[in-house]
Amino acid sequence: MGGSYTYQQLPSPTAIRILYLLPGNKHDLLSCQLSTCETTAQPDQHSLVQHQPIPSFEAISYVWGDPEAQEGILCEGKTMMLHQSLANVLRRVRYRHKIRLLWADAVCINQQDNIERGHQVKLMASIYSRASGTLFYITP
Repeated sequence: MGGSYTYQQLPSPTAIRILYLLPGNKHDLLSCQLSTCETTAQPDQHSLVQHQPIPSFEAISYVWGDPEAQEGILCEGKTMMLHQSLANVLRRVRYRHKIRLLWADAVCINQQDNIERGHQVKLMASIYSRASGTLFYITP
C-alpha cells in the first residue's frame, strides 16, 4: 500500500462523498474509491463547474465500537484506517462481482477536519433520506 490516504477538500459545504466499494471475496483486502457529488446540483448553463449528480447509493448505520481496534483498507491506492467494526460491515456487504455504492460517515466524512465534519453532520438527514436504503449493523 502506497502511503496514507489524504482527503481532497470538498468543493462546497453541500458536497458529499460516495464510497465505491470495489468487489472482492470475504478475505480479500477491502478496496474503495471516493467520488464527490453536490447535493444541491442544479443544471446551470452559466456555471463553469459541472457537478456530478448523486448516484443511487445505500447508507450504512453501524456501531463504531472500540476506537483502538482499527484496520487498514485501500482507498485509491492509499491506506485508510477504519474502525474494525466498519471494516467488518464493509466486508459483509461487499459484492463479489460488482461495485457497491455506499455512504458511511467514517469514510465519507474527513473526521480530522472539524469544519467539514460540522457541515456534513448538518447534511446527514438529507443523506439518509436520499439513500435508496439504509443498512443497519448493530454488532461491533
